[in-house]
Amino acid sequence: MLTFPFSWRRRLAQDGASFGVLTRIFVESVERFYETRAARRGACGAVESGAVTVVQRTSGDMRLNPHLHVVFLDGAYHEDGTELVWNELGDLRTGEVGQVLEHAVGRMLRTLRRQGHLEIEHDVEEDDEPEAVLCASAVSGREPRHTSSPRNGSAGSRRLLRARSPTTSRCALRSMASPCTQRRAPVRTI
Repeated sequence: MLTFPFSWRRRLAQDGASFGVLTRIFVESVERFYETRAARRGACGAVESGAVTVVQRTSGDMRLNPHLHVVFLDGAYHEDGTELVWNELGDLRTGEVGQVLEHAVGRMLRTLRRQGHLEIEHDVEEDDEPEAVLCASAVSGREPRHTSSPRNGSAGSRRLLRARSPTTSRCALRSMASPCTQRRAPVRTI
């Protein structure tokens, strides 16, 4: 499972193209790791892996939470003459999972910067479409503010999609990791 930082969720919920690009980046990053590992274990030529991805738009409490559930093959295939040969991935180390995640997040950040999506977005204001106001509310889990309320102020209070500094990027990495990546992989002794 791959979740995204809160500051990205409104954008991803409304921008299917960007969400699709980030999904592709994540899947490609993991598959590239599998292919590299298979090549180190002796696979020759073109190596192929596979995955099934399911996009989920909300969390269990119905908050807007676009995230991915991905099932990967635990290895990769390569051709050996006229036959397909399966190369098992083997046991993963926690550090390897972290490296793949860091690589994927780095690619995602570069892509979002290139597209101009990591800049501070406008606040939810009076002229926003009702859908945008509800979307911002669904991400935060708070009631939508009424635009006629004097508490709103002219500038509003919500800032979305803040650019991360190098010191906070690790926090972003941790918030994107599922609880499964924080566990240690089982160690087999033979």
